[in-house]
Amino acid sequence: MKLTVFRSLALSGVALGAASFAQTALAAASPEAEINALVDASQSPAGAIAQARQQSQAGDLLGAAATLESALLQNPDAHDVRLSYVATLCRLDDNQAARLELAKLNGQTLAPSDWENVAQSCGNVQKPDAPTAGSSDGVNGEVSAGLLYESDSFGALGVQFDIPAVAAIRADGLALVSAVKLNGRTASGSGFLYGGLSARTKNDVSGPRSEYQIGEIAFGYGQQSGRGGLAFGAVVRHGRINGSPFVTEFGAQSEHSFGTGEHGRIIVRGEVLRQDYNGSTALFSRDGERFDLSLAWESRPTEDKVITVGFGLEHKSAKTKTEGYSGARLFAGARLPISSNGTYANLSSTYRYSNYKNPLIGAGKIDNRLFNRIAIGTPIGTSGMNIEGAVSHTARGYNNAINLNNYDSFGAELRLIWKFGK
Repeated sequence: MKLTVFRSLALSGVALGAASFAQTALAAASPEAEINALVDASQSPAGAIAQARQQSQAGDLLGAAATLESALLQNPDAHDVRLSYVATLCRLDDNQAARLELAKLNGQTLAPSDWENVAQSCGNVQKPDAPTAGSSDGVNGEVSAGLLYESDSFGALGVQFDIPAVAAIRADGLALVSAVKLNGRTASGSGFLYGGLSARTKNDVSGPRSEYQIGEIAFGYGQQSGRGGLAFGAVVRHGRINGSPFVTEFGAQSEHSFGTGEHGRIIVRGEVLRQDYNGSTALFSRDGERFDLSLAWESRPTEDKVITVGFGLEHKSAKTKTEGYSGARLFAGARLPISSNGTYANLSSTYRYSNYKNPLIGAGKIDNRLFNRIAIGTPIGTSGMNIEGAVSHTARGYNNAINLNNYDSFGAELRLIWKFGK
C-alpha cells in the first residue's frame, strides 16, 4: 500500500484522537476504555467500515484511511473494506494509490452498494473486471535467443578424474542459446484444463563440443480459488547431448497452493517419474524412478515484483545401485523492477546436494552443485520485446574419496526475449 509505515503510524494516532472526540457517548469513560472500544470496533471488516465512516463524517479522512488500512493488514481479502479504502483515497486526492488498490480487485464479485460509494468519491473510474466462466482462458509464452560465453565449456556436461600431476582440461566456449515456452489454459466446468510446451537448446559457435537440447510437454486439470488452487497432470521430458539421445522421463506431477498474508502464497509441488537412459545395459543402467517434492513461498506485492524462496527433496533409484541417490536443494529467486520504463532485474540461486549409494567397496559419490545468475533486462518498444544481459556462476564439488575433479565456470550471456499473450 502506498501509505508508508511511518505515515500509517501517524495516521493511526490521528485516528485514535479523532475517534475519541467523535464518540461523545464515551465522554464519561476513561481514555483506556475509549481506546479499547475503538480497537474492538475495528476488529471485523464491518466494524472497520463503520468506524471509518464515523471518522469521515467528523472530517478526519486521514484517520479513516488509517483505520481501513489497518483492517486490510488483518483481512487482505475483505473486498468491501478495500472498496471503502479506495473511496477514502479518492477523497484525499490520492488517485494513484486508489488505482493501485482497485487493480487488486480484478476478477472479484463486488456488491453494487459498495461500488456506488467508490463511484461517488472517485468519479468516472472503471469498475474492476468481474469473474467469468472463461476468465482463465488464454495462451501466453516466451521466446528467447542469444549468445552464451562460458569460461569452462569443456566440463559443463562431463566429469574428469583427478589424476596426480595431471591438470584438468579446461576450455572456454561460445554458443548460441535459445528457448521457447508456451502455456495455455481453458475453463472446464468449475476448473480449467492446462497445457504447456517448452524447449531449450545450446549449439556451439566456438570451443569444445558441449551441446544439448531439452524438451518438455505437460498437461492436466486444475481448480483455482483466489491466490490458491490445485492442479495435477502428466509430464514428458526428453534430453539430448551432443546430437545423441540421453534421457527420457515421464510421469505425474501436481501442485497445491494457498494464499498467505496480503501478497504471498505457499506452493507445494511434486513429481513421480520414470527415467529411461540411452545406452543402458544389463551391466550398467541408470534407468529407474525419480521422486521430487518441493515447498516454496512466493510473494507478489506488485504485478512486476516477485520473490520466491524454497527447498526441495529428491530420491532416485537405479538398476545399477550406485547410480541412485537421495538429495536436497535450496533455491531463491526474485524479479525486481528497477525503473518506471520497465527495466528489471532477475536474480536466482540454487544449491543442490546429492548423496549417491555406496558401492560394495569404497565410498559413494557426494555431489554438491551451485548455480547463481544475475540478469538485467529492459523493454524495446511496446511489443513485448526485451533485451537482457546476464552473468552466472556454476560450480560442482565432489568428496575426495572418489577422485573426481571439481568444476567451476563463469558465464555471460546476451539475449533477446519476446513475451506475449494473456
